Amino acid sequence: MGTASYHPEVTRSRWLLGIEVVLGIAAAGCVGSERPPSIWPPQDFLLVVDEVSQDGDAMHVLRQLRVDDRGVVVYGTSAQPLVDPQSGVSLPVFDRLSVYRLEPTSARSLARSLARLGIADWTPPARAGDGSLGLSISWRAFGRQNALGSVGRPRGRLAEILALVASYLPPGESFDAALRRPVVPVLRGVPQPRRDLEGARSALRDQLAERHDDATLLINAFALACRAGDRPAAEQLLERWVAARLAELGAELDAFADDPEDAPARQAEVLRRLLPAARQLPAVTRAAALRR
Repeated sequence: MGTASYHPEVTRSRWLLGIEVVLGIAAAGCVGSERPPSIWPPQDFLLVVDEVSQDGDAMHVLRQLRVDDRGVVVYGTSAQPLVDPQSGVSLPVFDRLSVYRLEPTSARSLARSLARLGIADWTPPARAGDGSLGLSISWRAFGRQNALGSVGRPRGRLAEILALVASYLPPGESFDAALRRPVVPVLRGVPQPRRDLEGARSALRDQLAERHDDATLLINAFALACRAGDRPAAEQLLERWVAARLAELGAELDAFADDPEDAPARQAEVLRRLLPAARQLPAVTRAAALRR
């Protein structure tokens, strides 16, 4: 499969509570040979693709593909989101997850191909939506960022971008938006996603150990902790998410002065309503604790 092939590292492959975490290595024919340094992907590279479904006034994220500058891919699907009945805010719970690392040449190819498609500057033309499924694509590289979105069948350049990204999904996985362009998988050895709540939590903890201030990972871990009923962990993750979002926005925080609904602090108020109830100790245990 050429430079975009994927090769699992046998000595480090392992099962992590039902989720196979596979790290990529160079192709056997390249072992021992030095590759020239490349600017792709840059250190700030981040790609997040969400497929969303509209349900009345609510928007539910069905699947998410996230690729960072290390070539680490976190792919998850959400069947039962957390929904705040007061605001209608829906938070996906990615309890079906696959985490893997692209071979350097594959990560480089993805980043460069996105740039060639003009993802840095392009804005999809406005048109009426023709379906309930939509896409949201966030991209960042070289200090620049862009966000793309559409409802209904992707067309033109957006379809090209989505077909490219879909080729990096685990086998058998696809975006359900009506993509009519052919998708040619470029990876092999990718772990199948497994539905495993605690395994997903553990996998995200591993990622957060290296990317402790990554807002996307933090909010996904928060949702998993809420679904698991782990309120202390969820509260801690929410605090970290707010701090991460404030750091991300920086000087842009002033933009929320006239429209505070999207400000991190206001969003956190909504997210706190999703926290699970505090676990109560049995009566006998509480009485014993009071006697201490």
